[in-house]
Amino acid sequence: MDPGEPSRTAQTVCKSCPASTYQNEEGQTSCIDCPAGRYMIGSMTGKTSLSSCSNCPQGMFALNPRTLGTCENCPKGYEFQTAT
Repeated sequence: MDPGEPSRTAQTVCKSCPASTYQNEEGQTSCIDCPAGRYMIGSMTGKTSLSSCSNCPQGMFALNPRTLGTCENCPKGYEFQTAT
């Protein structure tokens, strides 16, 4: 079974990771949000890698990584820094 893919066993049900999250390891009980400064484009589920999370354009940041495709301008007094 590939990580993030749904499957059924006799005792449990595996669910695809919801949009804006991913899971890159088998046997996990939760999915991982995109890190600060990154967001996920589109609403596909079952993502399996951090590379599914895109960097916000320069001068913008992702306030809530679960808000699909949403980056906001850095406020006055702040500058853009690339997320690590």
